[in-house]
Amino acid sequence: MKKAFILSFVALVLSLSTQADDGSAKAVKTLESISDNTLRQFGSIFFRASDVKWSMNSSYQKATFKLNGKPSYAIYGYNSQLLVATQTASTEELPAKAQQSLKTNFADFTITKAVKVISRPADYQFNDDTNHYWVSLVNEKKQVILLISPSADITIVSTKALGS
Repeated sequence: MKKAFILSFVALVLSLSTQADDGSAKAVKTLESISDNTLRQFGSIFFRASDVKWSMNSSYQKATFKLNGKPSYAIYGYNSQLLVATQTASTEELPAKAQQSLKTNFADFTITKAVKVISRPADYQFNDDTNHYWVSLVNEKKQVILLISPSADITIVSTKALGS
């Protein structure tokens, strides 16, 4: 159960952090659609955010913004609880030891996306992955999702065969 939840959550984080508005989340023209508690929490945590845009669908409310000049995303449930906040990361931001390990152990893969978890709710019930990197790699045969810790420990979270 825990593994299934984590895998579905990883897919959500990686897809939400990269997805353009494909129609699944509607852009919000006025903030009246976003709950006051969500706006208050967002403002308290991300008071340095700029270029904030909100979207929502039937499952979540999402803020897309810039933090320290980098694209960032915060996802809130309809109970106004922060689920996760991530920030787009470049390969160069990964710990040096992890970069070397990726070059050695995943030489035939291309990194398609890397995000850094920048915030979790205080009562997050799983291992806190704040400051960890979620990295998606792909080659012609499979996709691999990795979790990289600040100390450069690499965990393979999932592997998925790609159809030929």
